[in-house]
Amino acid sequence: MEEKLWKSISHNYVSLLEDIDTCDVTITVGKGEEIKIFRAHSLILRAQTPYFQTALSIQWGKMKDGKIVLEKPNISPDIFNDILIYIYSSEINFTGKSIHHILGILTAADELILPTLTEHVENFLIKNKTTLIQNHPVEVLKVSFQNEGWKKLQDNCISVICSNPWMLFESPLYYHLDSSIILAILKKDELKMDESEIWYRILLWGISQDELLPDDVTDWTQRDFDSLNRSFQLIYMKIYYGILFYPKDLKKILFFQNDIVIIHTIKLHHQKLWHIELLIRNMQTNQMLSEKLLLDHEFIAKYSSSI
Repeated sequence: MEEKLWKSISHNYVSLLEDIDTCDVTITVGKGEEIKIFRAHSLILRAQTPYFQTALSIQWGKMKDGKIVLEKPNISPDIFNDILIYIYSSEINFTGKSIHHILGILTAADELILPTLTEHVENFLIKNKTTLIQNHPVEVLKVSFQNEGWKKLQDNCISVICSNPWMLFESPLYYHLDSSIILAILKKDELKMDESEIWYRILLWGISQDELLPDDVTDWTQRDFDSLNRSFQLIYMKIYYGILFYPKDLKKILFFQNDIVIIHTIKLHHQKLWHIELLIRNMQTNQMLSEKLLLDHEFIAKYSSSI
């Protein structure tokens, strides 16, 4: 009975949006060809969120033709429409909405300081993770790391990805992930993937960070090597043992837990090999050790060309 009464009252509030004469706020939302003008009531907006308390205040609000005017070019009209209805009714419906729309609601609600809505969207994504997160792991992962407070969503994303790492590493969006996100996944230490394959994928990520790198690694300059080094230094590798297989050789790379691996690369032109020096900290003596490794250039070329 109480729910039925509230729905009746909330419907009356939503109907106020159609009463243009009583609206004292004009909000222009979107940019380019996707622009829409919304009209609302400052009293309701300010009562629901401190964002509008500030934005519509005397100090910040701008007046035009007797109404407060505001612009929100970074939010799409469809998303703002849903949020505006939520502000008036405390209701939101995700039925038939795309993952991009739902994530847009999450980020917009965070910007507009609507914590209850933000938590609701986060819980909705987690509750439906078998479909939403598994089908769109990288998209949800990237958005979840936009706010440190979305730890539950981050952990659930990483958990899903660790159970099937291929959904991450085979996505073209993987190469656009920030190093902090990759680091968070590695720190979890639960990837169900051979560690040699993890190394390969991190190598691919590092190469992809510089769009100016030639496709043919034999054409790389010292600048190119330095660029790859910087990319690798961004990753705080937590891989205990990685085995790399080569056409005629097998090398072992040792990484120590909770330490930064600094890679120095020198190309040996006469041998068609790369000499990589790994500066690794011995966790028992706290001294820096040096591990030298030769990488066949054909191996690097194979993986760099697959991006």
